[in-house]
Amino acid sequence: MPVETAPDLRFGVAKEDLTGLAGLALAAGLVKYLGLAEALACRVRLNQRRRGCRDEQMLLALIYSQCAGGGHRSEVDGLRADAAGCRASGLRVVPDSRRLGEYLVLFFTHGCI
Repeated sequence: MPVETAPDLRFGVAKEDLTGLAGLALAAGLVKYLGLAEALACRVRLNQRRRGCRDEQMLLALIYSQCAGGGHRSEVDGLRADAAGCRASGLRVVPDSRRLGEYLVLFFTHGCI
């Protein structure tokens, strides 16, 4: 019986994108490989006004901040300030920590947690 194998996961970082957050390219490759952004976009709908960052952008910013070693939501501001880190993660828009905090409260107000 033939064994199915998953396609290779490949990633790289351009020389101009070298940063302390360059390792986010691996996390971004994994997110793409798993289809996580699309899954979040289909399943999480807390942002009703459709302004600013979309739900998946908010959650991915938090995930990438945690992958980069951030232990608090304010660490997302460091990611936001690092243009090369944003390119490595593939994020086009990164919320500020205040807006991310407001968004996370929606999980409680909508009874998700």
